[in-house]
Formats: sequence, C-alpha cells, structure tokens
Amino acid sequence: MHFIIISINDGSGIDNEIINDSYLSSNTAPSLIANNYVKINISNFIIYSYLYDQIIEEKEDYSFYFDENKLLLSNGFFTVNNEIKIDIQDVFHELNQESNFWGGDYQLVNIDKNGNGFLKTPDFGLRQLFYYEDENFSVLSTEIKLIVDGIYNIQKQTFSENFDVDFIFDSIYNEWGES
Repeated sequence: MHFIIISINDGSGIDNEIINDSYLSSNTAPSLIANNYVKINISNFIIYSYLYDQIIEEKEDYSFYFDENKLLLSNGFFTVNNEIKIDIQDVFHELNQESNFWGGDYQLVNIDKNGNGFLKTPDFGLRQLFYYEDENFSVLSTEIKLIVDGIYNIQKQTFSENFDVDFIFDSIYNEWGES
C-alpha cells in the first residue's frame, strides 16, 4: 500500500489551488499503479490510500479501517508475539498491550475524530516516509512522487527550497559516519 496523509492547519481552507485532487484521486498516482484507491476524510485530515493485490490483497478491515470515529492504516508485514495478525482492529488492540514483541517491516497509522493519533514504525524499518510542511498543511507519504505531483505548493519551489541539501549530502556521502 502507498498512502498520502494531508493534515490541514486550523483556519486553512483546502482548495484545488493547493491539492491536485484529480491526480491523487487516481489509481495511477503512485509510481506502481494500484488496483484501487480510497479517499478518506476524518477530522482535519485527507487520506488517499492506494491498494494492491500482488502479494496479499489489501482491503478494508485488513489494510485499513475507518468509521466516523477513527482511521487505522496498516502498511507492511508484521507479527505480534510471533503470530501473524490479519484483522487490523486486532492489530491496534494488540498495539496497546506493552508486553508484545513486534517484528517485521511496517507502518501503522491511527487518527481519531479529534485529529489525535500516532504513527508506529520499527526502529530499523526499510519502508520510507516522506514529509512536507508549509503554513497551510503538513503532508506525510510513503512516496515522494505523491507529494511532488499531488501538492501544488511544492511544485512552485526549487528543489533546494523543499529539501535539506546538507542532509542529502550526508546521507549519500557520510552514511556510515565517515568524514
């Protein structure tokens, strides 16, 4: 699954000049074309989730769950106490139990109707997350392409205005702590 989560700051209205909804509302938005997409609005969040069925079928109650009170997203593979969990609500229930051992490579997102929530990833996970923020909203995505093509504000700026060039340099040339 790929997803993009857009958090609208208080008092900022979202219009078509900020978000490219026609692009994000398409299964061709991510770099790997999805079988389906789901658009979810909860509190001050807009979530686009892109579902696949190549390895496992990603669907409601397995990869995501939402109602008027909460949104749960599960991206990746994980075990709890060496047991594979299928039902996403069971996964988040187990998450509240501190004694559980979590294994795998995953991204878990929980957002409630008040806009509160959390993101859980393993310490050494391989799945990347990308983040963008400006005065109107914050964006979290599993693919940088969704942010670059789906958010108009980022397209109006140069590359160096959106990314920390020193961090990129350090990441490429000093990855292992070498000078």
